[in-house]
Amino acid sequence: MKHYVPEDPQERLNQLNEWFTKAIFSTDVFNDDKWLPIRLNLSKWKAMNISVLQNVKPEELDFTDHQKGILYFIYNSISEILLFEKEIKLVAGRQQFERAALYRDLSDDCTKALT
Repeated sequence: MKHYVPEDPQERLNQLNEWFTKAIFSTDVFNDDKWLPIRLNLSKWKAMNISVLQNVKPEELDFTDHQKGILYFIYNSISEILLFEKEIKLVAGRQQFERAALYRDLSDDCTKALT
C-alpha cells in the first residue's frame, strides 16, 4: 500500500508531521500527490472528531524594506507558477503542445528562482 496511515494516534501524528515537513519544504510543493497522504491522515483524525488547528497566532511583524521585497518576490513567484500551471492545462486542452511546453519551461524557471 503506497499511503499507509496507522491506527495508533501517536504514530499517526508523527507520520503527519513528517509528511507536512516534506511537502512544505520540497521543491514540488504544488504537486497534489504530495498532499494526498496528508489528506488521508487528516481524514482519520476527522473521523475521530479531532481537528487540527493552529495554537499560536503569529504576531504582527514590522518588516524592513528588504524583507518586504523578499516576501513580495516569493508571493509573485508563487502566483506566476500557479498561473503557468493553469495556462498549461488550458493550452494542452486545445492541443497547443508547443505553447504548453513553453509555459512548462517558464514555470520551471520560476520554481528554480523561488528555491
